[in-house]
Amino acid sequence: MTTTIYLVRHGQTENNRDRIVQGWVDSKLTNKGIEVAKRDGVALADVAFDAAYASDLSRAYDTATYILQANRHLQPSALQKRKGLREVSFGSNVGAYGPAMQTLLESQVRPAVEETTSQDRLKDYVDAIKHYDPTEQAENYQEFTTRIIHALKDIAIAHDANDETVLVVSHGMMIKTFFTAIFPQLEEYPSMRNGGVARLTYHAGNWQKLAYNEDLAHMPEEDNWFK
Repeated sequence: MTTTIYLVRHGQTENNRDRIVQGWVDSKLTNKGIEVAKRDGVALADVAFDAAYASDLSRAYDTATYILQANRHLQPSALQKRKGLREVSFGSNVGAYGPAMQTLLESQVRPAVEETTSQDRLKDYVDAIKHYDPTEQAENYQEFTTRIIHALKDIAIAHDANDETVLVVSHGMMIKTFFTAIFPQLEEYPSMRNGGVARLTYHAGNWQKLAYNEDLAHMPEEDNWFK
C-alpha cells in the first residue's frame, strides 16, 4: 500500500506582497492569496482526499480550508494542524526586509561549482539563517530538515496501510528543503510559487517524486518572494 501526498504552498500573504521575512510569524492571506487557494481547490476538487493536514500558521491553515471547501470528498472540518509543518524559523530576523536578508544569506553560500551540490548550497543558506540570528532562536539546516522530514513521514506512515491520498499545506522553504533533502540527485529545486503543488508517494520507507511546483491555479506569474 502507498500514501500519496499533495503538498501545497500557501497563497500569497501580506508579508509576501511586501517582501517581509515571515518565518514563524503569522501574516494574513491577500485577496490574491485567497484567489489562488480557491483556484487550487477547484483544480483538486475531484481528488479523493482521505485526510488533510496544514501547518498551524494561519496562512497555511486558511489555504487548506479554501481548498477543502471545493473538494467533493473531504470537508474542511477534517483538517488537522501540525506544528512540525511550519516554515523554517528565522528567529529574531522576522520582520526584516526580505531582499536585503536574502542577499546577506546568499553571501554565505558556496559557489555553484562542479564539486558542490544544490543540497550543499541550500544547507549553507539555511545555516546562515541561524548564524545571523543573535538570539539563536533560528533553525539550522539539520534542525529544520529533521523536523520537516519527521512531520511528513509521520503523516505518510499513518496512511500507508490503507493506500490513502492526503492533502498537506505548508510553506515555500519547507517544501523546497524537503525535496532537496529527500531527492538531492534529481534536480535543483526552484522556489515554490504561492499555491504551487508538489506530489509524491511514500511506501515502506521509500519516497518517490511525482511532480514539483505545478501551477494548477494558473495564476499570472509574479515576483514571488518565498519566505
